[in-house]
Amino acid sequence: MSLRHLAQAAGLKNRQRILKRLRLIIVRPAGGTVATCNPEQYMVKQIVPPVASGLGLLLLILSFVWPSITDPTAGWTAEQAQERGDAVAELHKQTYAPASDQALKNAKDRMRQSDVAFQDALNQRSRFVAILKWSGIALVAIGAITLVVSKNSAGK
Repeated sequence: MSLRHLAQAAGLKNRQRILKRLRLIIVRPAGGTVATCNPEQYMVKQIVPPVASGLGLLLLILSFVWPSITDPTAGWTAEQAQERGDAVAELHKQTYAPASDQALKNAKDRMRQSDVAFQDALNQRSRFVAILKWSGIALVAIGAITLVVSKNSAGK
């Protein structure tokens, strides 16, 4: 005897409750007709919205917590900091008491290279946080849209 026959034998009220628990069969109360749902529809309607929304919320929370739980000096070593300090000191020295135009130009180039490396180190952390944040927002939106679409299509 199939589950459908058992549900029919238990009566309409119990049948609806049993079928709703199984979630593989949709009961349409208007005509009392019963239609089966394939596994792909079940996955889209029942599994995707909470999983996508939950994962999205987790990524959003992680994007806010990430800067405080990671090492801020991971992208910038002590040697790079020393090099930047030396470049700043050299540029300062050459700006106010230049030995030659070439020395000032070299100091500016060294400082420009140091600035590029420093900005890359800063942007590396902010890029990862942005990826976490926007991925989380996208997953929450996918979960919400899937939930709304599945609820609207179930009502028709």
